Amino acid sequence: CWIAHKAGASKASVISVAWHNTTSFLATGSPDGRVVVYDVSEEHMLPKPRKPWGETQVMEEAGAWVNHVMFSPAGRYLAFFPQDSTARVKDLSQGESS
Repeated sequence: CWIAHKAGASKASVISVAWHNTTSFLATGSPDGRVVVYDVSEEHMLPKPRKPWGETQVMEEAGAWVNHVMFSPAGRYLAFFPQDSTARVKDLSQGESS
């Protein structure tokens, strides 16, 4: 049985997705230059999505098309690789303010 629910509202197509390996977060990277981390916890998804499911937890403006996103093995850091030939790392331990 497939169940599909929309998480977030990206302004552009999503070209990179990474699942957090220890919690229920999903990171996306897109051509609009944004890296976004969404809450996708299963307990808030079924039988019908309810808050905070699908809500933005962290958003970072990369300033260029984001080619790839990935969480560190412990999940504290999010690395992303924009089209400007940089590799960036965001500490997620403080949420939106980090």
